Amino acid sequence: RGAIISALALLKAKEGEEVFAAALGDFKRGGEYFEAAIRAARLLGELELKARVPELIKTLELCLATPRPDRNTWLERTLIQSLTRLNDRRAVPVLIRVLARAPEVQDFYLNKMAARALGALGDIAAAHALVSTLGTGRHGLLLFEDSRRALCLLGLATADELLKAANARDHRGLPGESASRALTVLGDLGLRQPVEGLLNKQPERATDTYLLALGEAALRLGLRQGVDLLQAVLDRPGAPLTSRGDAARLLGLYGKAGDLGERLMPACGDTNGPGAAVLCWRLSLAHARLAKDKDKDKDKDNQAGELLDRVAAARQDEVTKKYLKRYRTRLTVPAKCADEGKCLEKHLAAPDWRVRDRAAPDLGRLGQAGAALKLAARYTGEHDQVKQAILVGLERADLTETEAGALLKALPQPSRSLLARTAGAREGEMKESPGLSSRLLCLRARLERMGKKTKKTETK
Repeated sequence: RGAIISALALLKAKEGEEVFAAALGDFKRGGEYFEAAIRAARLLGELELKARVPELIKTLELCLATPRPDRNTWLERTLIQSLTRLNDRRAVPVLIRVLARAPEVQDFYLNKMAARALGALGDIAAAHALVSTLGTGRHGLLLFEDSRRALCLLGLATADELLKAANARDHRGLPGESASRALTVLGDLGLRQPVEGLLNKQPERATDTYLLALGEAALRLGLRQGVDLLQAVLDRPGAPLTSRGDAARLLGLYGKAGDLGERLMPACGDTNGPGAAVLCWRLSLAHARLAKDKDKDKDKDNQAGELLDRVAAARQDEVTKKYLKRYRTRLTVPAKCADEGKCLEKHLAAPDWRVRDRAAPDLGRLGQAGAALKLAARYTGEHDQVKQAILVGLERADLTETEAGALLKALPQPSRSLLARTAGAREGEMKESPGLSSRLLCLRARLERMGKKTKKTETK
């Protein structure tokens, strides 16, 4: 049978579907039968034999019930891939079971594949399961990105489940990891009202992780309360240095120029102890991003650079001095451009990526016509930190529906499903680091929803 299936595979013969279905049923016999079942499962997807979806689902259920002692999961992987390719929502229940299984009892890659598949199938019935995995323990960060993308593809209908997760508390009465990560996805979806409600009734007891996530979501959505929240974390004497450093990083990335730059650097000079150097780097970076725009009466930008130089001279470690010297190049942008869009566009092409990193969010915040398209045109092939700054600028841009459609065409297409990961990227898709890929995909999903809304309005 293995040889027959190999020949049918070479011929791409749909007439072999009964043979393929029979081969699936023999996978437990092992050896060549197991290999033939994998080949058959792949062919049922590639040949788009949708009538055989029930056999694929049944085989996957059997695999879950009786996993192989050697933990070989190639058949399960191929089954999930084919079910996704066939785009049949009858597969959703079994994929939810795969997603929900503990990583300790199965190959963790199956959890990731199931999350991607559920996003690609687009059934809102998977929302609860996907939200439940946002804070998965040991491998949470790895699974978080896959569930995050899937929820962005499912869209605004996931808001209720995300809000429940954001309001959930553990046995100590504290918001857990799932609550913090649900806030990230609410920001991805552009859901301003739920985040605003959470800001207005913050829990009496909250972890720094939760406060940082809430502050970042607020700033991504243009809510100024996020600045106050992150400022409180930064200024709290008892806060861990890592939390204060993260607050500084976010304020530097999302804050408005001139808000905080002048008062961040003294904290860098006064900070000592474990982790102090990292906090100083982040405070200095925030300062370099927030240095006040060019002032006609006072040479503020020279003062900003001199402040960096003084702190660098006071530090004992050479690494911090090196970083502060490099951060200084970002001050080129406010010194020359102020709020001039054409000047900022020119600096998007600067040889130093640190200058581009400062120019990108400033240009996005201006909200000028065509600025978003210029940012999108710079995305491919950029330094990862500049890509992040570009996405910040694009998320904050005030777009019309027409501009959103043009921006959607200009942005690169990240992988939307597991197929590009396991079978090679399709034309027009790009490989991306997990966090950036998630943000890019979520932004594209928001733009697509704007386009669909426009088409409905035109139809009416």
